[in-house]
Amino acid sequence: MKKRICFVLDQFLYGGIERVAINYLQNIDMKKYCVDVVILSNVEDMIQHIPKDCNIIKINIPRNHNPLSRASTMVRRPAGAILYYGTYLLKKFFISPVDLFKTRILRNKEYDVAIAFSGHLNDCYVVLNCIKANKKIVWAHGMIYQYLLMSPAFEKMYSKFDKIVSINHLNQNDIFYCKPYLNYKIENLYNPAMIEDTKLSEIELNNLSQKYGDYILSVARLETPKDFLTLVKAFKILKDNNKTKCNLVIVGDGPDRSKIETYIKQNNLENNIFLVGSQDDVAKFYKTAKLFVLSTESEGLGMVIIEAMNFGLPVIATDAPYGPRDIIRNNEFGVLTPVGDEKLLAQEINKLLENEELYNYYKNQSLKRYLDFIPEKIMEQFYEIIGEDQNGK
Repeated sequence: MKKRICFVLDQFLYGGIERVAINYLQNIDMKKYCVDVVILSNVEDMIQHIPKDCNIIKINIPRNHNPLSRASTMVRRPAGAILYYGTYLLKKFFISPVDLFKTRILRNKEYDVAIAFSGHLNDCYVVLNCIKANKKIVWAHGMIYQYLLMSPAFEKMYSKFDKIVSINHLNQNDIFYCKPYLNYKIENLYNPAMIEDTKLSEIELNNLSQKYGDYILSVARLETPKDFLTLVKAFKILKDNNKTKCNLVIVGDGPDRSKIETYIKQNNLENNIFLVGSQDDVAKFYKTAKLFVLSTESEGLGMVIIEAMNFGLPVIATDAPYGPRDIIRNNEFGVLTPVGDEKLLAQEINKLLENEELYNYYKNQSLKRYLDFIPEKIMEQFYEIIGEDQNGK
């Protein structure tokens, strides 16, 4: 008899968490598992990549429907306790019945494992309160203490999960030094890295190369934590000093796009920096790029770094908490630069592009590091964490 697994996601946009979810869904043995995918808010075309064997359930439950969603007001507002308990009771007794109605389809099902995969307030809430499952697991896409600092709600919710899966292999147990009363069971598991190769022909790839020339590549949502302005400013320094003939291609979309476009126009970089938006076929850009750079302020793990390594691209990333550091490991598998320092970022880009021996070294190191994230290796650990062996027994 097939085991039943439920993945619950906050949303399904063109983002890193969604891409990781797709990697898991595409590698689960559907002959042994029945998989439901529950999506709680915004949906984009990326949903098309969920395997057809999965049952997709869309329910509109935003993050603020969690009765604990205002828990942070207790520590951030002068009258925090009054505001918190007032909104808590309001949500508990008035919004929850609405959620009960929305989730009636879930309440009639039973699962062996339910996973709050986004690790946000609403998917945690739905897994804990609206789904029947023998085992309930939450994915932490960053350091666990960051979630606890973000909102007291996470501390309370985490205690109710059977396991917390941390995508970082850095020491998550630090939280127990300052909060020794916590009784969390934490498992470390890297994300599986799998990106479908481009279907473009060699002629089409050559056309792409001719269109953008030799180029530096970056891939991420265009939003504040990704700090694309630092990368764009670093690129401007290189151009102003005639340090590179490369262009810059940025794959992704998001709320910061207009701000980035304004900077590009103000500095006459329209012929050198290309914002190509969200792309179904990101592989074609990895395959034709010269170098991969990520100038993020924070990063759970950094799937785009691993994907770039799969294509043998040397990687430069900011030493953001905590993913890039975990992957690159003190410049062993790439180059780390300080967060927000465009001058040092420009310096390291120039050094790597100018030094052929160093460039080839990091190219080989990228291919070597990628082997730690291959799906076959990660899925064995995944089955162990959800309480199965790799044969689904």
